[in-house]
Amino acid sequence: LGAEDYLVKPFDILELLVRMEKVLERYAPAGNRLDYQDISVDLDSHSVRKGEEMIPLKPMEYALLCTFMKYPGMVLTREKLLRQVWGDAYIGETRTVDVHVAALRKKLGLNKQLATVFKLGYRLEVMP
Repeated sequence: LGAEDYLVKPFDILELLVRMEKVLERYAPAGNRLDYQDISVDLDSHSVRKGEEMIPLKPMEYALLCTFMKYPGMVLTREKLLRQVWGDAYIGETRTVDVHVAALRKKLGLNKQLATVFKLGYRLEVMP
């Protein structure tokens, strides 16, 4: 009947967005680049640039940055980030998210743009 997927209620909005993205990619492949201010992520070459400078990132930092850039302005809880970036099988503390966010802030100069939302998580601020 045309159904592609099924979500059981209650569902997480991030999970819905990810599944919608996957379906849309099959019909209209997304661009191979994510941009935020002067930061550019090339998804094909797995590279990150800030201005003209190439920024080396560890795999989890890269995946975390891509997640934030795909959902700018959206509050992402530590638990959502753990599921999205580290996967459902990850067993550990949510503190690892804080450590990786701190590394991203330092490497990319995102101190104010990558905001901490008190007792919730993080948000990549949408700048005009």
